[in-house]
Amino acid sequence: MATLTADVAVVFDPSHNIGLRQFPTDSADTFFRGGLAHHTASTATLTPDAAEFFLGVIMEHRVAAASGEMLWVATSGRFHFANANFEVGDLDVLMQMPAAALFDNPADLDDAAVGAAGGVGVLDQVTVTAVSGWLDISRRVAATNT
Repeated sequence: MATLTADVAVVFDPSHNIGLRQFPTDSADTFFRGGLAHHTASTATLTPDAAEFFLGVIMEHRVAAASGEMLWVATSGRFHFANANFEVGDLDVLMQMPAAALFDNPADLDDAAVGAAGGVGVLDQVTVTAVSGWLDISRRVAATNT
């Protein structure tokens, strides 16, 4: 996939707090509603590197003319995304942004992503296999048996 070029539908579970907060942008850019924001030195970025962490789901369309403009981001909650990598075998698995696709597009999320920019959330329900599912971004670590 690639970076978003348009807003995507934001569907969230209203029984979960979405933790809506504002963060400054790291540069002049277009932030699309429904995209994924990562953070670098406490600012929001769309193109993370492997050392940066997931910040949240972008909740507004904003054309930032410069760095430092405030952006509304949901930092927790349960969101429905279209994603071909959401499989029943990935339930309760941490989904990540793979190194090959470090962009804002939630369709790029995958499990066991090498060189990933941190965990985005745990897949807790598959709506349609290889089409869509619910991701809990409040859970950024996956339970494992040791």
